[in-house]
Amino acid sequence: MKAAIVRNAGPASRIVMVERPDPVATHGELVVEVGAVAVNNADLLLRRGYFGPTPPIPGLDVAGTVVAKGRGADEIPLGARVVLNPAVSCGLCDHCRAGQHGICPKRSTLGQQRDGGYAEYVSIPQENALLLDDKIEFQSAAATPANYFTAWQMLMVRAALQPGETLLVTGAAGGVGSAVVQLAVLTGARVIAAVGTDLKREAVRSWGAHETVNYSTEDLADSVASITSGRGADVIVDVVGAALWPAYMTSIRSGGRLVTCSSTSGNKPELAILDLMLKQVTICGSGPTGAKLVAARVVALLNEGKLTPRVHGTFPLANAEDGHRLLEDRRVIGKIVLQPRLPIAG
Repeated sequence: MKAAIVRNAGPASRIVMVERPDPVATHGELVVEVGAVAVNNADLLLRRGYFGPTPPIPGLDVAGTVVAKGRGADEIPLGARVVLNPAVSCGLCDHCRAGQHGICPKRSTLGQQRDGGYAEYVSIPQENALLLDDKIEFQSAAATPANYFTAWQMLMVRAALQPGETLLVTGAAGGVGSAVVQLAVLTGARVIAAVGTDLKREAVRSWGAHETVNYSTEDLADSVASITSGRGADVIVDVVGAALWPAYMTSIRSGGRLVTCSSTSGNKPELAILDLMLKQVTICGSGPTGAKLVAARVVALLNEGKLTPRVHGTFPLANAEDGHRLLEDRRVIGKIVLQPRLPIAG
């Protein structure tokens, strides 16, 4: 099969097309013909050497068609259209038995510890494949897992967002941010979407955000104070990183919850412990989830037409380098998607 791999860590030009053996479905596994695979920040980290000197085939967000099954893989038929939960867990540890598959100590992820979807085919345990409704295009399905599974984990599991609460989400026009906006609106929360450009401001409004802030031209804390009449946000979802943390501590109400999944703008935030104490704020981290219940709930919403994953652009797999450059330049609203069987762009 054809696959796009990283040959020596470095810039996007290090992505090259190679021939690799087709994957084989072992016991309980499926082989999926890749219809579409999304580009994520994790792919950029892999390309830069974060996952070691000999990384696997990139690509954790995959949708496609089941073309082969191993023994014991009887739950999903050949020819089924599926989207994949990229996190493969052991199913036996205390975390897995508690439904916390995302922190399984033996967890492996497509495109990080095992070969991913920058290829014509990928193998996966059958329990990681979720059936897609025929009306859902592979591009939209591939734009779902990392974004919406993470957003659900942050909003519903970690922050326990309630109807009527006010949510501030930063980086709201990106992959996870756009998912947070849509899920929060479905929950019945009031959404303040903070973005870095006016173009992105229009995008988040189209997804249902009630209020918007351009934090490149406006003071974020002052804007939130004005929107909430000084009360502050009940929940803040950080998809930007350290740069905005001083504003978060001003913008959050007493007793509020701050959930973060990003270090894009820095890994060491400025944090006044006295503010944390006096406001009694809860802060928690939330990485990409592999929880099977989360994946099932999100894909059910996708199949019901209640989610609208935003696809910024689609490239042939052989042009993965172009997709990486767009994402690195922060010129993306939504997701970049690669398709192995698209003809090579000129």
